[in-house]
Amino acid sequence: MTLATPRTLAPRTGVAIALWAVTVLSSVFFTLMGLPKVLGQGGWAGRFATWGYPPWFVVVVGVAELAGAVMVLIPRLATLGGSLLAVIMLGAVATHLLHGETARVLVPLVMVAVLTIIAWVRRSRFLGYAPR
Repeated sequence: MTLATPRTLAPRTGVAIALWAVTVLSSVFFTLMGLPKVLGQGGWAGRFATWGYPPWFVVVVGVAELAGAVMVLIPRLATLGGSLLAVIMLGAVATHLLHGETARVLVPLVMVAVLTIIAWVRRSRFLGYAPR
């Protein structure tokens, strides 16, 4: 039996801490983005109307963002939640590009990258096995 020293555990622990920090920040971000949509605040209905989406779609996106924000915090559901949120962000990218709002594309693209990392790293939990 070999005992792990603090030095050999540090890199893995550091990565785990970084993953959780990014996950929590992403969850907070999507909670703050989803709540106003669900509550009908922040002018989201007007923006969605300008883009040609029906009024009910604002609420659907808001609920999906809130659901994803919760799911990324649960390791077994983080892959599903990260994937859901990444799809929403890809829709945001497409919407902004289709409407000539190229300056608004950067944040959703960064979030797609972050969410893809979260989903990929947590995939073993989603598939039902834990890494050794």
